[in-house]
Amino acid sequence: MKVRLLYDDLGSRSLRKRYLKAFREAGGEVGIFFPSRFTIINLRLNFRNHRKLVNIDGKYGYIGGFNVGDEYLGKKKKFGYWRDTHLRIEGPALAAIQTRFILDWNQASKEYHISYHNRYFPQFEYTGKTPIQIVSSGPDSEFEQIKNGYLKMIMDARKSILIQTPYFIPDQTLLDALRVAAQTGIEVKIMILTNRTICLFTGLQPLILEKC
Repeated sequence: MKVRLLYDDLGSRSLRKRYLKAFREAGGEVGIFFPSRFTIINLRLNFRNHRKLVNIDGKYGYIGGFNVGDEYLGKKKKFGYWRDTHLRIEGPALAAIQTRFILDWNQASKEYHISYHNRYFPQFEYTGKTPIQIVSSGPDSEFEQIKNGYLKMIMDARKSILIQTPYFIPDQTLLDALRVAAQTGIEVKIMILTNRTICLFTGLQPLILEKC
């Protein structure tokens, strides 16, 4: 069984290489996304890998907001209870998750390279009927696929727009789209998740976010 771990160098700056020694000795492979040339300074802060993807045998996939660390398990008083959302996915959508991982891995890993072999994309019988589309975006993309997807859904809304996110940092285009939706009578609710409090803001006329 081949196990590969890809982590972001800046996001995992407190990770000590010795912690991965046993993993490597057991045959695991490790890739580092955009390693820093200096221990503390990294000038490419806006180009990080913030994905949390897991693909097991091409059959089960996990994607969402869960980070890996004791602080996200309620084991550290500083962070307290941490609320986050993650999804388990089965079906053809796993091919997109696998492809995204391979692209990121091959860009980051200088020692190992993954080929697009059929064994990474097995065929299974699925009975689910829920359509899923995996969309990835970043500084290396020509188009803002995720942002454009949100704008399209907001503009197509007829009754309600419900947003749950720990990072609500909208640009003017997104704010305008939400405000216009609220002004036309569409129910707009934004739930911002923090490590201690869930803040719910409703109605965006005008949009006012209070610190909580």
